[in-house]
Amino acid sequence: MRDSHSAAGVQFRTTPLDNTGVPHILEHTVLCGSEKYPCRDPFFKMLNRSLSTFMNAFTASDFTLYPFSTQNPKDFHNLLSVYLDAVFFPCLRELDFWQEGWRLEHDNPKDPNSPLVFKGVVFNEMKGAFTDNERVFAQHLQNRLLPGHTYSVVSGGDPVNIPDLTWEQLKQFHATHYHPSNARDIASDVRIRIALKLVKQLLQLFTICTPLGTYQCLPQTSPILILIFFPLALLNLTFFLLLMFFFLYLEISPSTRLILSES
Repeated sequence: MRDSHSAAGVQFRTTPLDNTGVPHILEHTVLCGSEKYPCRDPFFKMLNRSLSTFMNAFTASDFTLYPFSTQNPKDFHNLLSVYLDAVFFPCLRELDFWQEGWRLEHDNPKDPNSPLVFKGVVFNEMKGAFTDNERVFAQHLQNRLLPGHTYSVVSGGDPVNIPDLTWEQLKQFHATHYHPSNARDIASDVRIRIALKLVKQLLQLFTICTPLGTYQCLPQTSPILILIFFPLALLNLTFFLLLMFFFLYLEISPSTRLILSES
């Protein structure tokens, strides 16, 4: 039985080199208006104006994905048009960067004498993420196992480093990573003709560029010591099982010692 849902998405290989969270902030900012749809937050406006059964965007360690699904053919065309224009031709306004990324703002906006604090959608989101002991452990483990690689940084952004990102750096990251040569367009077979037609029109607006290079893991020539500090007092069953999996079943490296310390 054929699935009645028509799904599509655009995926980019996004490989950050630092902890500023540039791919994560860019994921938020491209959805704040584009050349064809310059209105504020067209993505969120489509949530209650379309017949979509799924709409979202994800930033992973080495890719960013913008997927959606719907059961209506016309809605599929509209959503794909919004998504393609958002990722390839975003407005990337500076005010949107301040809102989605980071900014300095008075703790009490009505009191100019109140202390300045860091705010921002992604900044606050990652502050919350770093209070989760399971996520902190998993993040640090990945970063330490692959030094010198894109996996050695926090793609979502470390709140300590997010304020180092500038608006110009955000636009440069989009120019180098959000190009058809670095993208994969995904569509279900039900609406593949619609998707191919829109993608073909899009490709005519771009010229071929050199694909991004690959990363090589630095070889380990001597034993390394990994120290991970996180609150062991907050361990729960899920985290305990994950920890046991790493120790009992996963061969990380014969030259790697993992030391857990309660902070």
